[in-house]
Amino acid sequence: MSVGAEGPVSVTTMRTRLRLTLPLGTGWRALPLAAALAASAPSIASGGGFYHAPRGTGPLARAGAFVAGADDPHALWYNPAGLSDAGQQVLVDATLTLFSVDFTRIDSGGNRSPTATGTHNGLPSPTLAASFGFDAVPDVMFGVMVAAPNAVLLDWDDSPESPPRYGLITLDESLLAVAAAGVAWRPTPRLSIGVGGFLLFGQFNARL
Repeated sequence: MSVGAEGPVSVTTMRTRLRLTLPLGTGWRALPLAAALAASAPSIASGGGFYHAPRGTGPLARAGAFVAGADDPHALWYNPAGLSDAGQQVLVDATLTLFSVDFTRIDSGGNRSPTATGTHNGLPSPTLAASFGFDAVPDVMFGVMVAAPNAVLLDWDDSPESPPRYGLITLDESLLAVAAAGVAWRPTPRLSIGVGGFLLFGQFNARL
């Protein structure tokens, strides 16, 4: 910029351009690094007192892979649309999960604490369910269920080595049940639409 003593002001503008050229494929090679950095970002971890096992002897034997093949009253739990394939059934079953956990705390200095053990009370998870229909609405099936939550309730000691030393210690004397009802409609032979609802009730007793 130059300014005359008595004349008008003239301004000269200079522009600078910066061009960055990367070899072909450099961006694609950077994607794994970007994905690794995103995956290593810190996140919030939450703890709870329930471990949920698959409900029912059949679904448990199939490792819980029952959603697409639901064909009995367990469809209420996994996929209510499967009630269309259940037909008229009454289902009574129970599963028992034997479960225990050992936990050894290692502090920031590498010192190991005594091992703490979480144990399960060994109670079964029963299910009573039924699916049924009516001649007046042959394309509609209904289902009802009463069951115990399919959860493993762990009991921990209250020593400083126990993992839930600032949280849940035991759920002893808790008594919970689930009631469910659902309906499925098959408008075409290849399509079924279902909806269901659940109600959890009982007594929840926790010691922290």
